[in-house]
Amino acid sequence: MRFLLPLIFFLIGCSDNKISKKTLSNKTKTDLKLMNQNKSIDILKIDSLLFYNPERWNEIVNLSNKFNDIIAYNSNNKSKIKSISVDLKQIDESNIPFPFNTPAIIGRLKVLKTYVYKVDLYKEQENNAEIFIKDFNLILNSYNFLINQINIVAREFE
Repeated sequence: MRFLLPLIFFLIGCSDNKISKKTLSNKTKTDLKLMNQNKSIDILKIDSLLFYNPERWNEIVNLSNKFNDIIAYNSNNKSKIKSISVDLKQIDESNIPFPFNTPAIIGRLKVLKTYVYKVDLYKEQENNAEIFIKDFNLILNSYNFLINQINIVAREFE
């Protein structure tokens, strides 16, 4: 009798774990729809000191404007990532102006490029939607780290 109760719990537990691929796919679609509903994304802005600096870094200001257009998870983000990828290809270690050509900024820029290029290579498929959202968040985090470092350097050299 005492072995019967654990056996019943085991059988009930195992029967609930059978999930078909269709159910999992529908769950993913539902999760993505919930994420699309009015989620705002906190994106750091470039310090105004950089805008008025004669040695201003135009490429990063343009990049910042594109990131500021990203307000929520939506289907346009894929095209925005493509546009950001094109802009990032124009930024090289050799064309980063002083005082922003520090190892901290160069490193953060490389991390941002890595995530943007990775997402830019994704194909439009539903099975990688969760991965896209995860990597999209990594892009935003790495962008915020880069902008934070740029703002620190801009304040130091004002």
